Amino acid sequence: MAGMGSVYQRSSDGRWAGKYTFTDPLTGKSKTKYVYSSKEGRKGEQEVRRKLNKLIEEIESGNLINANQITVESWLRKFLEVYCARNSGTTLDGYKNYIENHIIPILGKIKLRDLKPIHIENY
Repeated sequence: MAGMGSVYQRSSDGRWAGKYTFTDPLTGKSKTKYVYSSKEGRKGEQEVRRKLNKLIEEIESGNLINANQITVESWLRKFLEVYCARNSGTTLDGYKNYIENHIIPILGKIKLRDLKPIHIENY
């Protein structure tokens, strides 16, 4: 996921732009993010470099997550992969079984941002 990104001046309108391509940790798909400058000339280039560095830092630290897209299912799969990695085999198997057979079929398609206490109470 590490990288420098690229900074360039667009020929269409002369604006400075920055581009960073990375692998989305939730989907495994390649994504590209762009940043733009509101300034012209050298100051515009410097602004884009600052914005791009900040974007890369957010992505690599895991702070840039598109919360509108995350479902309960994708979060639970990430939970198993990251947070349960050190659990013993039988504990992990138990978690997987419960998540796959009980939680995901009922709550899995709900977007995480839309999950409400009533969903869990009704579950």
